[in-house]
Amino acid sequence: MPRTYRRNCDECSDWYVGLGAKFCSPECVNLSRRPVQGKLPPRPDEGVRVDLDDEVGSVMVMASKAIKTPDELFAKAALDPEIWEIVPDSVVMRTWPVQMKVEGRPITIPCFYVAMRVRKTWEVSESLPSPVVLRITRPLKRKPDPGGCSLVVYGDEHFPHHGPRNLNILYQILDFVNPHMTWGLGDTLDCEQLGRWPKDPWNRVSLKEECRLAAEHLGTVHALTPNAEHGWMEGNHEDRLRKEIWSAMEKRSVGEVLSLPGVKEVLEWPHQLGIDALGWETLTYTGAGGANHKLLFDKLILKHGDKTGPAAGSAATREREMYHKSGLSGHTHRQSYVPRRDYSSTNGWWEIGLLGQIREDYVAHADWQNGFAVVTWSESRERFGVELVSIHDGAAYFRGQRFEGDSTSLGDLARPG
Repeated sequence: MPRTYRRNCDECSDWYVGLGAKFCSPECVNLSRRPVQGKLPPRPDEGVRVDLDDEVGSVMVMASKAIKTPDELFAKAALDPEIWEIVPDSVVMRTWPVQMKVEGRPITIPCFYVAMRVRKTWEVSESLPSPVVLRITRPLKRKPDPGGCSLVVYGDEHFPHHGPRNLNILYQILDFVNPHMTWGLGDTLDCEQLGRWPKDPWNRVSLKEECRLAAEHLGTVHALTPNAEHGWMEGNHEDRLRKEIWSAMEKRSVGEVLSLPGVKEVLEWPHQLGIDALGWETLTYTGAGGANHKLLFDKLILKHGDKTGPAAGSAATREREMYHKSGLSGHTHRQSYVPRRDYSSTNGWWEIGLLGQIREDYVAHADWQNGFAVVTWSESRERFGVELVSIHDGAAYFRGQRFEGDSTSLGDLARPG
C-alpha cells in the first residue's frame, strides 16, 4: 500500500495528506504553471508553519535540525521585519534527541521545536493607535520675584528632649534660605518639672537647664538671620509656668511677693529666654479654646495649636474649620496638609511637625514626624506657598539638596556640602 503523509503544498503552503504529490489540489497545479513573476513567494522550508491574519499570527516548526532559535524561525518564515515582529514572552522552545543509523552506524541527532506569536509593528498596524507627535513650546524661564519674602516656621523642640540633628538641619536651612521672617510656635521648653506627670528621678533636668538650652537655640536662630524679623509664641508646655505662678499666688504672702513691681516681667518667658532684649515679637498662650495666634498679611495664621485627633490631618481639619483661613500650627507633632475649596476661597492648614525627639518612652509607637515649614510670599503678599521640610533619620531634602544633621553642638552650624 502506498505510503501517505502530511506535507505543505508547494504552491499555497497549506497542509494536506498526499501520496507524494507536490500540490494539494488541481487548482494549485495549474497555478504552478504560470509565469515565474506571478508566482507566490516560496514556502518556508524545514516544515515551517505560518498562520497569519490581519494583525497577529503564529509561526512554528515541529521537528527541525537547522532551526534552533526564534530569530532563525522568523527568517525561515520569510516574514518582513519591517511589518512583523515577535510578541515578547510568546516563544516556546524544546529539543530532544533522535536516534538513527548512517551507513550502518548509530548516531544521535538533536531535533528542535520552536513556536512563537507575531504581530504587526506599530508603524503599519491598522488597529493600534498611532503615536501622537506634539510640538512642545519650551517652558518659560521662571521669573524672580524681587519683592517676595520668605518665612521659616518651626517649633516643638521640647528641651531637654530636643533632637540635635533636627535642630542642626533647621540651622542649615535658615542659612540656606536667609528668610525675611522666622516664627517659633512654642513648646520650645518641655517644662518637665512643672508637669503633672511622674518624672524619672535618675534623669531629671532642671527648669534652669531647660531655659539655658532654649535660650542658646533661639540665640542661634537670631545669629543666623540677623536681618530678619523674629517672632515666638508660648505653647501649652510654657503655659505650665503661668499655672504654677497663679496657683502659688493663692497663698496670700506669696501673692504679695510676686505682685511687687517688676517681678511679673522677670518671670515671663521672653525675659528668661533673652529674646525681649533681641527685639523679638512674642505672644502668650492664653489657655484652651483661646490660644493666641499671629495673622500674617490677613492671609495666614500662625499658632501653637490646641486641637488634636487620631491621625495626621485631624487637628489641621479642625483648626481650618475654626478660622476658615489658611494656617500653620504645631502641638500635634505631626506633619500634614489639609486643603479646602469652597464658594468664597481656597485655603488649607499645615501641621509642621516637631524638632524634638520622637519619644517611645512618652508615647508607645508615636505617630509623630520631625520637621518644620518654609513659606514663600509673593511681592503683593496676596499669594504664598508652603514647603514642609520632612526630616528622616537625621537628614532632609529641600529644593534639590540634601541636608545632613550634625549633633556635635547645639550652636554649631554645619553648612551643606
